[in-house]
Parts: sequence; C-alpha cells; structure tokens
Amino acid sequence: MITKNRLDKVFGPVGSSAGFFLFFAGLIICYFSFTGLILVLIGAFLGFTASITYVDYDKRRLKFSSHLFGFIPIGQWIIVQKDMKIGIKKSNKVWR
Repeated sequence: MITKNRLDKVFGPVGSSAGFFLFFAGLIICYFSFTGLILVLIGAFLGFTASITYVDYDKRRLKFSSHLFGFIPIGQWIIVQKDMKIGIKKSNKVWR
C-alpha cells in the first residue's frame, strides 16, 4: 500500500496564487497571440509545482519528490533499512 502525502507548494501561497493568475491570463491571451503560451507555461510551473512524499509500506521504501507542473515527479526511492528510524518533525515554516 502506497500513501501519498502532499507537503506544500514549492513557491509558497503567494507564488502559487501568482502562478494561477498567470496561467489563466495566459489562457485568455492564447486566443489572440502565441505570447500567452509563455504565460501559460510559467504560470503552470509556479502554480502547480508541489512537494509530495510517498510511503510504500509493502516494499519498505519512501520517496520525497517534487512534481513539476503538478504531474512530472522528480525524486528517488529510498529503501528503509532496519537500522533507520522514521519520525515526524515539527516545522515552524511561515510565509510572509
């Protein structure tokens, strides 16, 4: 069984909001010129890129990955050995 945990947006809430705005503005501008395609690509990258962690309990491995554009995973599987420990670390990350 593989568990998928979505951690956060890579560029934070402000970058994500700006990416959504650029994405939708680029979709509207695409009807008039090809310049909108550049805005769509930049907006999709900023708005949809996220950090995700997979935990595979059956094969005893985990994967921290970044999903570029929301669907292209980049990361490697790490095999959990008997001498390793997994825990939850509290984070005080804030966005200003």
